[in-house]
Amino acid sequence: KRKFMIEENSKGNYEFSSVQFNYPIDFAKDVMQWGRKNVDTEDIFVDPHDESYGLEDNIHTTVLYGIHDKTPSKTKRIIEPTPPFKITLGEIDKFPGGTDYDVIKINVEGDVLRDLHYKIRENITNTNSYPDYKPHMTIGYVLPNSCNHLLGSEEFKGMTFQVNTVIFSSSEKKWKKFKIKLEG
Repeated sequence: KRKFMIEENSKGNYEFSSVQFNYPIDFAKDVMQWGRKNVDTEDIFVDPHDESYGLEDNIHTTVLYGIHDKTPSKTKRIIEPTPPFKITLGEIDKFPGGTDYDVIKINVEGDVLRDLHYKIRENITNTNSYPDYKPHMTIGYVLPNSCNHLLGSEEFKGMTFQVNTVIFSSSEKKWKKFKIKLEG
């Protein structure tokens, strides 16, 4: 979904596979509603040639993007021994995205989440252009230097979620998405 992380080629395949976890539907709706209510329409970055921008409609946290494997078998062997874990949401923040947009987000914390990211990264062939893992939940793409009044908001801070499964999203559409249960 994120253009700065994912590029789709003409055959409908993504450049790389990824691992992520989704949030409960009711909570995801709350985050999307919060974004619609608090991000001014004129601040939303849109690209008429790429509908993946704007406000996020797939509320998730990426564990690792950039996995070269198209099937989940190797990644699953690395992930399955991980026990279910809790994550805690932090403040509203943003990533400067460059000249076109910034990414407004909710910070996500969790030691097991960070450990899982680096465990996959160190054991599975991947391409990663971000040396430091900064777990987050994207709210949307906004114009540069906009929405600064939202930074530091504690609307979701302290909320915790149990992660029992993650999703391997293949770079090939024919493989789609695979749930991997955390069994540790």
